[in-house]
Parts: sequence; C-alpha cells; structure tokens
Amino acid sequence: MPDGAVAGHQGRRPPVGRWALVFATFLRMSPAWAASTAPVFEGDFPDPYVTRAPDGTYYAYSTQVGSLNVPVTSSADLATWRQAADALPILPSWAAWGRTCAPAVLKRGSTWVLWYTTGTRPGVSSASR
Repeated sequence: MPDGAVAGHQGRRPPVGRWALVFATFLRMSPAWAASTAPVFEGDFPDPYVTRAPDGTYYAYSTQVGSLNVPVTSSADLATWRQAADALPILPSWAAWGRTCAPAVLKRGSTWVLWYTTGTRPGVSSASR
C-alpha cells in the first residue's frame, strides 16, 4: 500500500480536501444566539444551575450574592430573565452566612429538592412547589 493510503481506497488517499471544505463551511454557519455578546442576565449570578419546571418555565439558581443565600431567576425563553426570589431565605443553624454555594435543584415525585453547600458542609432542603 502506498505511503499515506488508507485501506478501502484502492491505493488513493481519502478525499480530505472535500471534508475540510464541508467542515469549514459548517464552522462559518453560526446560530443567531452565538453572535450575541451581551449577557443574558445583567447582574452577578455565579455558578448557575438551570432546571425546567413542568409548565415550561426555566429557573436558574446561583451561589450566594449579597443578602440572597440562593438567588433564583426565572425565564420562559432562556433569553429574558427576571429575579424571582431567594430559594433558601433562612439558613439552617449549622450553616455559616456568606458561604452558600453550588446549588442544584431536581424534582423528585411531587417535591423539588435543593442541594447546596455552606462552607464545608452539604445541605438539602425540599419544597412541594
């Protein structure tokens, strides 16, 4: 087999040039959202966790910002967000204020469960809505 040939191509090199052109064309096509440089949520919202509720609303949960332990924002379209509330307005007695981070929220049956960390200890809270 000649140097650089690939089995199944009868001694010819594979048509790399055509695939490179297809790949380059694909890279030039970008969806409309990729062209935007503006942030979707104007404000401090570190370490976000996004989940979708059964009604189609998206909720994003963040590491502590200011006086909000677990800030929550909501959106119907993932482009327009509004500040909703604090998912954990009262910390457990063992938690240190100012160290709530890494939230995650999942639905288990009819209950929503919030996992979070406060300093070095993990925590779990739940709600029915």
